[in-house]
Amino acid sequence: MNHYDPGAALSAHERDLCMETLQLAGQLIMEYGGETFRVEETITRMGRAFGLTEVESFAVPSGIFISYRQADGEGQSSVKRVRLKGTDLSRVDEVNRISRHVEAGEMTLAMAHTALKRLRDEQVSSRLSPLAWGLCAGGFAMMFGGNLPEVAVSFLLCALARLLTLLLDRFHWQEMISTLLSAFICTLPPMLALQWFPALKTEATVAGALMPMLSGLVMTGAVQDTLRGDMVSGLTHGVRALLTAALVAGGALLAAAAVKPAAAGAELNLLELSWWAAALSSFAGTLGFALICRAPLRACVPASLVGTAAYLAFWALGRLGLSEIASVFCGTLLGTLLGMVCAREMRMIGTIFLMMSIVSFVPGLGLYRGMRFFGDGLTRLGAEQIIYAMGIIAMIVLGQAVGSFLFRAVFRHPHPSEPSAR
Repeated sequence: MNHYDPGAALSAHERDLCMETLQLAGQLIMEYGGETFRVEETITRMGRAFGLTEVESFAVPSGIFISYRQADGEGQSSVKRVRLKGTDLSRVDEVNRISRHVEAGEMTLAMAHTALKRLRDEQVSSRLSPLAWGLCAGGFAMMFGGNLPEVAVSFLLCALARLLTLLLDRFHWQEMISTLLSAFICTLPPMLALQWFPALKTEATVAGALMPMLSGLVMTGAVQDTLRGDMVSGLTHGVRALLTAALVAGGALLAAAAVKPAAAGAELNLLELSWWAAALSSFAGTLGFALICRAPLRACVPASLVGTAAYLAFWALGRLGLSEIASVFCGTLLGTLLGMVCAREMRMIGTIFLMMSIVSFVPGLGLYRGMRFFGDGLTRLGAEQIIYAMGIIAMIVLGQAVGSFLFRAVFRHPHPSEPSAR
């Protein structure tokens, strides 16, 4: 065991190394899609394991504040600027694994610092990223009632849009411009094709291609942060989600203005799918999203199966006549329980499984429609869509809260290396 003695003062070098290690851990979690509470808890746990007292941390999406005191009474504090780099759940899970080893006394300060630096400098290839985006889009196109042509077109358009985004990133274009252009590319071809292929389900095709870009999951996280008391983080993520939805809707509106389609298409009905189509589409969409978020490979299939089970519960209850709001709550509750059990048994962070369990429920399409209606001047319809989307988000948050409470009530004694509590 390598626990540090709280009564022993650290040398000047060890103090600097300790602060840099804590900064690295928090920075990596925040930069790659981890929650603010996970940043703060990880820093606090690691600091105490290093023998520090009065360890405090405060995280917001753009920065991390850390302070601690040594046994001799000397304090130290720091501020670390953070810039979001996307979602990479593999890195978040690896930081969590390192922190558990530190807390268990299996890793020294120097070892933890070296491991975190290696993780920070690790380069990840984006070559398969377009395929992941295409898989996610194709799954959602099927979920929205599309057949093979709609699935294929959504797959190709979303993969092409992702390639464009990667290309623009090399030239350091702003993310907002990339999102606007990607939405335009995903919307224009199906609307043009409608003139020659009237049987093409345009809305299913476009909605499927746009889903990986939409921000329903970010908005859900914003509501969760707000309910935890992280007001700054909740407000920041909420504004980001609405801005992303507005950009996606803006790109689609530009394409619609260029083509001027005669009709917007029939309203999507998710309950018209057969059970096997619902299962296949939700599994493909969730698996694609897991790959987009770079979840650990060994967790991708189990997490996708959890998401599929949750969506099938929603689909079955809807077919039985239960309202969509109530069905979303029940599906989220089931997905949360299954996800936390999987995380516990696989000794991984619960975020991976909890995120994938709600992918099929998050109302990114509702946020997009609301913004599209606002752009068309249909203010009342736009407000109704956004209010309804927020109702769905509320049910998702409530379902996860109830599921987490029930899980902890049943599993009161932590599993070795318990990740779901981390």
